[in-house]
Amino acid sequence: MSVTRRNLIESGAIGASLLAMGAACSRPDQQASNDLASLDGVETAARIRSGELSAAEAVKAAISRAKRIDRQINAIVTKTFDQARQDAGAAAGPWAGVPTFVKDLDDVTGVSTAFGSRAFPGYKGEEQTPLIDAFLGLGVVSLGKSATPEFGLSATTEPVSSGKTRNPWNTDYSAGGSSGGAAALVASGVVPIAHASDGGGSIRIPASCCGNVGLKVSRGRNPIARPDTVVGPISLSVHGVQTRTVRDTAAVSAALALREGKSGLSPLGLISAPGERRLRIGVTTKGLGGAVPDKQVADATLSVAELCSELGHEVEPVDLPIEDGLDQDFGLYWAAFAHNAVKIWEEATGLPRNGLAFEPFHARAGASFRSGTR
Repeated sequence: MSVTRRNLIESGAIGASLLAMGAACSRPDQQASNDLASLDGVETAARIRSGELSAAEAVKAAISRAKRIDRQINAIVTKTFDQARQDAGAAAGPWAGVPTFVKDLDDVTGVSTAFGSRAFPGYKGEEQTPLIDAFLGLGVVSLGKSATPEFGLSATTEPVSSGKTRNPWNTDYSAGGSSGGAAALVASGVVPIAHASDGGGSIRIPASCCGNVGLKVSRGRNPIARPDTVVGPISLSVHGVQTRTVRDTAAVSAALALREGKSGLSPLGLISAPGERRLRIGVTTKGLGGAVPDKQVADATLSVAELCSELGHEVEPVDLPIEDGLDQDFGLYWAAFAHNAVKIWEEATGLPRNGLAFEPFHARAGASFRSGTR
């Protein structure tokens, strides 16, 4: 089957429920494949439920891939392989036994969390957040922590603490950030899905760099991962996953979504087919302040807009409804994150902030916020 934009969309149909989705939407190429690395999360879960594949086998194969492939991509900062083998035997839930990783900004009980930094050696979370509880509650089995830049504040994943994460398509290129480790592990086939988060592009940027599916859902759709670290009047960070298929992203998004009464948003539900309602879609190829992207980026954007139009949606060019100065305001808000991270370290250690514990970029960003400069 030739790969086109349309059949890529059509091949990602989702089953009627999380428990039955695998059997309803297995793709022909997946049904014939014996290579577990080529399966997405939906198909892996379906095979485990049917008994064709055991959770232990799925986890064992993923660990083998991780050991082999991470030598080239450097995307894993903490390995919990022994624990994963144990967890596979007791995995329960709609995605029981599907191997994954958790981004190294979020605590998993008893597992090291470094926040992509040299400043927190030996730290282990004592409890998980509601978001991680919900994610692991799907039955997925975490193999460890994926790499992220210091505090997740950069668009590339190359922290001093663990080194550069490399793009699996070309190891001379960046995997993007801040969910770069997650993106590289998914794109390389180590795992079908990986936990990720996005404040200013941290799911979308690495998905673009690595050829994955990366969706930032609306703020408030999912549980807040670290309520105690929300900076300012809103939480910019939204949690989700890196995947290789639209149906994986749709299934996990539906499973993690808060109930309507808690989120204040319209119900998301499991999207299992194209919607009947036609949408009015605005498209622009200009960024903040009128910046023009590279031609490849503009062409890709217009290609998606063309596809949406072919599907019957109303697509029209628009100017971004953003006031001048938003980019500067965002930079100040971003500096507040760096300041807050350093402040937490100061309180935990009783030491004054210094350039030895933190990378220069984040130390300067935090200092600029503290002093009131931009």
